[in-house]
Amino acid sequence: MHCGPARLHSKANRYSASGARLAANGLAHRLTGRDQVAQPPDTGPAGGLEPTAERSTVMASSNWSTRDGQGRFAEVAVFVPVRPHWHQGKASADADEQSLAERLQLFHYGIPDDLQSRLVSGHVVRVPFGRRTVNGVVMRRSSTSPVATRLILDLIQDKPVLGQHQLELAGWMAAFYGAPLSSCLSLFVPPGLLGRNQDRKPMGPRMDWYLQLAVEDEDLVPRLLQVGRTTRPVRLLDALDGLRQATGRTRFSRTELQEVAGKGHGPALKALADKGLVGGVGGTVHFTLEPAAVVQARLALRGSGRWLLPLQALSGMGGSAWKSDLPGEFRSLEIWRRLQEYGLVFLDRRRRPRDPLAGAAYPRTRAVPLTGEQGAALQAVLAGGNGSNDASHRAWMLQGVTGSGKTEVYLQVLEACLDRGHQAIVLVPEIALTPQTVSRFAGRFPGRVSVMHSGLTPGQRFDVWTDVLDGKVDILVGARSALFAPMPQLGLIVVDEEHDDSYKQSAELWGGATVFYDARRVALRMSESLPVRLLMGSATPSLQTLHRVEQGTVRLLRLPHRIHAAGRGVVRAELPPIELVDMRQELMAGNLSVFSRLLQDQLATALERHEQAILFINRRGTRTFVMCRMCGHVMECTACTNVLTWHSDIERLQCHTCGREFPNPSVCPACGDRRIRYFGSGTQRIAADLDKRFPGVRVLRWDADSAGGQGGHTRIMESFQAHEADVLVGTQMIAKGLDLPKVTVVGAVAADVGVNLPDFRAAERACQLLIQVAGRAGRSERGGRVVIQTYNPDHYAIRAAVRHDYDAFCRAELEFRQQLRYPPYRRLARLIVWDRKQEQARRHAATMMTALEDVRMSLDSGEAIELIGPAPPFHAQLQSWWRMQILVLAEDPVRLIERVPVGPAWRVDVDPVSTL
Repeated sequence: MHCGPARLHSKANRYSASGARLAANGLAHRLTGRDQVAQPPDTGPAGGLEPTAERSTVMASSNWSTRDGQGRFAEVAVFVPVRPHWHQGKASADADEQSLAERLQLFHYGIPDDLQSRLVSGHVVRVPFGRRTVNGVVMRRSSTSPVATRLILDLIQDKPVLGQHQLELAGWMAAFYGAPLSSCLSLFVPPGLLGRNQDRKPMGPRMDWYLQLAVEDEDLVPRLLQVGRTTRPVRLLDALDGLRQATGRTRFSRTELQEVAGKGHGPALKALADKGLVGGVGGTVHFTLEPAAVVQARLALRGSGRWLLPLQALSGMGGSAWKSDLPGEFRSLEIWRRLQEYGLVFLDRRRRPRDPLAGAAYPRTRAVPLTGEQGAALQAVLAGGNGSNDASHRAWMLQGVTGSGKTEVYLQVLEACLDRGHQAIVLVPEIALTPQTVSRFAGRFPGRVSVMHSGLTPGQRFDVWTDVLDGKVDILVGARSALFAPMPQLGLIVVDEEHDDSYKQSAELWGGATVFYDARRVALRMSESLPVRLLMGSATPSLQTLHRVEQGTVRLLRLPHRIHAAGRGVVRAELPPIELVDMRQELMAGNLSVFSRLLQDQLATALERHEQAILFINRRGTRTFVMCRMCGHVMECTACTNVLTWHSDIERLQCHTCGREFPNPSVCPACGDRRIRYFGSGTQRIAADLDKRFPGVRVLRWDADSAGGQGGHTRIMESFQAHEADVLVGTQMIAKGLDLPKVTVVGAVAADVGVNLPDFRAAERACQLLIQVAGRAGRSERGGRVVIQTYNPDHYAIRAAVRHDYDAFCRAELEFRQQLRYPPYRRLARLIVWDRKQEQARRHAATMMTALEDVRMSLDSGEAIELIGPAPPFHAQLQSWWRMQILVLAEDPVRLIERVPVGPAWRVDVDPVSTL
């Protein structure tokens, strides 16, 4: 296909509702592999596509093939902006409005003669697209084209960047999530290859000069004395030094000097005298230089003395170094080229790895004997998936209580995987968990582990991606994006802390991503379509995964008992007892502190025993809101419908959504009264109250404020592990799988936070969070104790957490959701529109709702499709953008959404983890 009609990229080119539905109807059925012939889109009255502008479509079904033909044409998915990219309220000038039908298309291009024998599916190419030049991915070759074509301009890289299974997985994601195909493909492309400025040279390996000494340290000076100019002063100095060594004297007559230096040495002698190297009285020459000074003088006279310092610098760095690591005065390439000519160094330009683990040392660990339960889980995973096409034989959910040894099972499954010549990806939900996970895995498999997450520089990500593609990495540890690394021999995917919401790409903020995928679901798809085992683990699995267990898609493995190390083996341990404190009763008893009397006693005991404690509160800052006692006005962000939080360290009010800061009000902005009061507690206040109540206690805070900057999470965790602090106060980060054996007391200061949010998953998240937090206590022979403080002690999620009975909670919650046909019993899609004007956002939402209602009425599937809204979400305004949302509950919500035009102001989030 040529680059398409110019009208496609004009803001005037908008589908009518009927035209869009007709176009998307045929296209989407082909995308999802349904048995319906796709019809070319009609020209709608609002400027639809011309009938001649036929497009290929990506078949996301399992029978779609990227097998290359021998044709002269290539079908290319181009990387064009499909929605505005906003940065601080400014939209890019080349933002295009496209329907789902347009965003899932391929374009035909001719293949130039010089690429006919080289071009295959998976190549990233540069192509003309209207008046622009853009990058794209070759999906397949074909022998015919329905229209006249333009030629591919060039290959971005000589080798294909994507393999066949990656192309097919991207097509499946585009259909499953209703996302632009180019956005799905970009997840698999190495960092920097598809920058905003696509005319710019793509990122490549970092090249540097590598230097090595060519001689031993003791031979540096003798070799330098052989280079440079051999002048008469140099020969005379050598002669004088030889006379001194032969006679033991420092005074020589002119006759003696003439015998060794010959006649005509007068000018040379004067030159040495002018430099202060010799003296003389009458006919006697004085030569009193120390041997070291003689060497320096000889080097200076030869002109080679300037080479000594850079050589000594290189020697001081172990005899080899990268040029860019040398002191600034020695980085001139001319210096080292000259020294290479003298045979003193080896100089080589090579790729310099940007290894994120360079310089890190990890203590070696060995496999420990497994318990019977661990061994059974290991054997189940190793026995499954061999020659079976049934996905249930390749996907497992390892549900183990906190401290039950799930990580050791992962490690031994990985060992078996590597022994079979396969590679593995280990996903963790947060960057903060990566260092601890890497330490465990790199200690067991030294030299075979690398890491990939958003905290790396683009250059580091590119090099890790390249090393993975070249087969230099056997185990890749990282956040959700690591799932798309090009592992050539992938055999295992491990998803640790499977319940964590961060595995789902968020649609909460405007700009950036346009495909809101769930790494857990994508990993499951990979286990279905590839010979890859999937092992997920959690003490509190998501209800979605437990529902898949009921359906037989995933198999359940259990580790019901906690264990801890004892000598060379392990022993069974008890889960820490949890005590529930009704804070209403504390208030009635006169305790106005944020700490209950029980929690105060437990903290005091732990501190007396030199143990550690964790206090959890899922709010940062000092006070959670500021209110006028006269009129009730609560201070809110001017750009968001979000309550401001008081931060005492900076003495400012801060919005935790957009980051804006405001001065502390002295009078109420609504009524002018001065009776301003501060309410609630955050991590900063808890830390401050600990200092007052327990003088001398060492408190460490772990939240988004304290962990900012490179390596912040690692710094905090290592400090607490080294017992540089007695109490760790933190938000939900402390609940994420950390193994802290010195912690004996855990307190949930405000367990009610999040329980009553207007979201159908609020109870699930609350129960998971409390059980995970409680699991940080008692992970050694010291045992542990947990205190949960609440104003709502009868809530079923809190009650289940106190009993460590997650199964009972799941049964009750799944029954509730089944009655209402909430996920996982139906799928949910969330459509969010953003606009600067509130009324305009409402109009967009009303128009979309009408279009969805029309499509729902036209579908004759017998399926119960429920539309909820339009209504403002929990935060109706974010970063000065007004929002409205529509919820679609259906067996396949994409089937409905793909039939309506979706403009650039909309976000389509399929299977969202929250509706707030």
